[in-house]
Amino acid sequence: MPSTSIFITAGEHISKCGYCSQEDTSHSYGLFAHTLTCKDYQHMINRGWRRSGTYVYKPDLRKTCCKQYTIRLIAKEFQYNKKSRKIVHRFNRFITGEYARPNESSSKEDLTTAIHSIDQSVGSAAHRFEVKLEPASFTKEKYQLYRKYQTTIHHDKPEDIKESGFKRFLVDSPMQVVLVSRPLEESKDPEFVGFGSFHQSYLLDGKLIAVGVIDILPTSVSSVYFFYDPDYGFLALGKYSALREIALTLELNQRIPSIQYYMMGYYIHTCQKMRYKGEYKPSELLDPISHGWARLDKCISLLDKSRYTRFIPDAQGSYDDESGTDIAPGMLDPEEIPDQELEDMIVYTAGNFINASILARFIPEAKADIKQHVAAVGIELAKRSVLYYADH
Repeated sequence: MPSTSIFITAGEHISKCGYCSQEDTSHSYGLFAHTLTCKDYQHMINRGWRRSGTYVYKPDLRKTCCKQYTIRLIAKEFQYNKKSRKIVHRFNRFITGEYARPNESSSKEDLTTAIHSIDQSVGSAAHRFEVKLEPASFTKEKYQLYRKYQTTIHHDKPEDIKESGFKRFLVDSPMQVVLVSRPLEESKDPEFVGFGSFHQSYLLDGKLIAVGVIDILPTSVSSVYFFYDPDYGFLALGKYSALREIALTLELNQRIPSIQYYMMGYYIHTCQKMRYKGEYKPSELLDPISHGWARLDKCISLLDKSRYTRFIPDAQGSYDDESGTDIAPGMLDPEEIPDQELEDMIVYTAGNFINASILARFIPEAKADIKQHVAAVGIELAKRSVLYYADH
């Protein structure tokens, strides 16, 4: 079944929090994606999901300790301010070897012009710099860089870092790259843009110094992870890469107008090291219940009062979640999903594709599992994708 997402349920997951380090306080619901279309993953991101390799998960914002709200930047309205210009100009001056302060005209450059002014630097430049965008792939050079980054920056034990883990986390993807060309009338030699999972490799004098892992989706560029050579930490590569990816989003928008957002993962108001994402303006947070979007600057006061809140009020004008249920925000109640909804859903089991309602009749205990999946991903996605069901 080409161009169809196929999911395997992983269910609820409780683990140590990666932000506050408390034990058994991080709650989420997970799926393994055997295949995943870019359209379906965009749909999932807009409902609070995020991927790690082929594993796709959605935090339970009522139960989890550090509340993770999906955040996106409206790329075309990005405020390229003095702080961001300073980062780009400092990087550019290192490449060119011209250490004088930028003049008045350069400070007025737009982001994409400033970013690309030193691409493939040659001639009198002190260094040669280029960025290569390529489908996600494994190389020994990328792995060694990742290993150096994790042990130096995150203090991981060397024996805990394996090639298999690197591949699983940052190379493997359930999305296949789909090429999209510009209309021929725009160029005699049209460039190609792809949807799918990519690596942006940063090369300094031919040496790999950083890799940005990103997904290019129908309406956004989604940042997955970034790792770099700690020896070049003085270049503020983490912040520079975000500006590079915003610039990429703006360039893609020129070719594919539907690409309008830069997805930055999760914003965690209670975690200081994650609040920096709010500095990229204007950004929006995803409402955990309605899945609508609200400007971050209007959400801050709500988050100052409560770790968990909705950003779009209910019909009575309340921002409180008064649902009185243990069901994760943004998910449906499995018991309220009508049986007839399963009639338009396909399940793969025992080597066969079968209608979900038929399977539920032959294996009654399967009905609850199928409805739980529908409750997690939503009726719309459940009907156009396939659930792999293993009879336990």
